[in-house]
Amino acid sequence: MKKLLLLLLFPMFATHFGFAQTYLPFVDTKSHWTLEFRLEGGWGPEYEYLSVLGTVTFGGIEYHELGGHKVREDSTGKVYGIKFGDTNEVLLYDFGLKVGDIFSFPNEVDTGMYSLALTSIDTVELGGVERRRYHFGTWGNTTWIEGIGNSDRGPLYYWERWNLWDSSKRLVCYRYDGMPLLGYCPPIGIDETTDESAQFRVYPNPVTSTSRLEFTTELMDRPTAIEIIDLTGRVVLAKPFHPEMTLQKGELDPGIYFVTTPDNTIQPLRFVVL
Repeated sequence: MKKLLLLLLFPMFATHFGFAQTYLPFVDTKSHWTLEFRLEGGWGPEYEYLSVLGTVTFGGIEYHELGGHKVREDSTGKVYGIKFGDTNEVLLYDFGLKVGDIFSFPNEVDTGMYSLALTSIDTVELGGVERRRYHFGTWGNTTWIEGIGNSDRGPLYYWERWNLWDSSKRLVCYRYDGMPLLGYCPPIGIDETTDESAQFRVYPNPVTSTSRLEFTTELMDRPTAIEIIDLTGRVVLAKPFHPEMTLQKGELDPGIYFVTTPDNTIQPLRFVVL
């Protein structure tokens, strides 16, 4: 009888938290977002690629890296984050909200608060899987999608909207495990064969399994090593120099990187790892 009672109560708890169907987490290393933006003066478009990367411990709590920030998700669908260079944790999303709930977060400009009223929840099918869609009737009719985040400004809209040029960013593509699910997914990576000044290239770019690092011109002074640096300028991988080298996907977390030499004698080349 006790077993039967627990079985009957379980769907009630699942519905209470909004997760009657299988919940799709936001913090997932298979998620990849593509944002489009324009540089100062209107140049562009340019693209930014965001992925949930490996774990880092801060204050005794385990986070994942996303766009240089720290993010974590609890069992009720709340997504917390710590902005790059900051130490304060804020609530980025709450996928356990119900219609009529208010979602509030700090305004980094005037230290006030912004509030979003959840007016409706429906579902959208992406890649054969239904995801909940949360519609907020205030602040520009904001929409969240379960596991994806803000469907207009991207996963980190809360922080990026306050930067003059970042505010022009918009989500143009969401991929899960390499499969495009939302928006138009432009080619990511750079075709170096069209740049006559390029001294080397990564092919194929993006790196999905194994890519070759080929030098397209004869270097006057061959470097002793090449270095792979991330967007923060940190050297994440160094290899002895060889005219034809390979890059393995498993050597690097998904993200954007630059390949250069320790003495910076060649122009850094950007490449992407999925």
